[in-house]
Amino acid sequence: MALPAYGAGRSTYDLDIAIEFKTQNDIDNLLAKLRDHDVQTAQKPKLDHLVFVVFQLTMKDEAEIWLQPCSGFPWDDLIISRISSQKMEPFSYHINILSTEDFIMTKLGRQDRSVTDLQDVIQIILAQQSIDWKYLIQRAKKYHLLDIIKNLVEKIQKNIPEYKFPDF
Repeated sequence: MALPAYGAGRSTYDLDIAIEFKTQNDIDNLLAKLRDHDVQTAQKPKLDHLVFVVFQLTMKDEAEIWLQPCSGFPWDDLIISRISSQKMEPFSYHINILSTEDFIMTKLGRQDRSVTDLQDVIQIILAQQSIDWKYLIQRAKKYHLLDIIKNLVEKIQKNIPEYKFPDF
C-alpha cells in the first residue's frame, strides 16, 4: 500500500504500518483490540522486535506492523519532521506518510533488502518529479547507502538516457 503514495505500483497488496509503542502493555492492548475484530498474529511481539504480522483469515488479509522503522538506521527528528499527512481517497481519514526520500532510505537501509526493494526504489525515482536529491544524497552518505543509489541511478540512465539526475 505504501508504493501508491509515491506514485509507483506493485503487484503485492500487503499493508505496512509503523507504530511507535512506548511499553509492552501498549502492544498487548493493540493485540487485544485486534482480536476483537478477528485479527490475529501467530507471533508474540515484544517491544524490541523489528516487525510482526497480523492477519484476518476470513478476508485473507495481512499487515506488517513495524515496531522499529528500519533495520539500517534510526528515525531521528529530521525524518519525523518531514512526515506529511495525506487524505486517503475515497475515505475520509488521513494517514501519515514518510517523505519520498526517507521512504527510499528505509527501502535501501533494510538488512533484508531484496531485489524487489531495489525495483521499488527505481519505480519511485521514475514516478516522482520532485525528489530532494540534496537531502537524499546527504542522508545516503550518512548511512553509507550512497553507492547503492549511484548504482540505481546508473541503471536508470542506461535505460533512459534523457532522465536527468544531479551530480553526486
